[in-house]
Amino acid sequence: MTEAETQELHAWLWLDWRKTRRSKTLAEEMATDPSLSNEERQILAALNASHRTVYQVVRLVRGRGVELENVLEGGRVFVHDREFSLSAEKWCLVFGRVYPAGPYLFIAGGAHAFPPRQKEFIKGFLSYEFEKHRRSNPSAAWREFLRAKPEVLGRLTVKLHERMRQPLRLVTTDGEPLAFCKVHFEVKKPEEFLAGLRAHPELEELADSRN
Repeated sequence: MTEAETQELHAWLWLDWRKTRRSKTLAEEMATDPSLSNEERQILAALNASHRTVYQVVRLVRGRGVELENVLEGGRVFVHDREFSLSAEKWCLVFGRVYPAGPYLFIAGGAHAFPPRQKEFIKGFLSYEFEKHRRSNPSAAWREFLRAKPEVLGRLTVKLHERMRQPLRLVTTDGEPLAFCKVHFEVKKPEEFLAGLRAHPELEELADSRN
């Protein structure tokens, strides 16, 4: 496992995994420890109340933090995470949970970042899983779904890595494979032909690439 995958697994085991449906998570069990300070108890409560979802980076303040848009539920937040602001790229997509710590917001997770071109695939995959969940839970909102099915983002991460490993396929606007080729024509009056091409307003003459 990579370091990013290990971080994601540890976060899931700590904050999401339950032995049974009614069991507490490890973080919820930890929150009952009487030796915790008030600050530790508040941060744990904030983490336990949060849930993983999909965020897109819409603004970067290098060395300070990032503004994130919630792709599924709407709304924007600014998270104060210096390291994340130095490694993230604008418009990238991450799976994480935002939680308050004092007057600031932080993000847990986000070890994997995906390019913006995967946004529609991500929304389509999760919308399909959400509708399946709503068949037995018709009143469920995105928050309830993501808290009840945290493993869905793990499966989506695997799908995205498989999808991104596939070789690039170039197609035309009709979806047909794009083939590169050279075509040679025999022209009876080359000077007149060149003059006509050079006079065309939408054509530009380039230097001979053979030289």
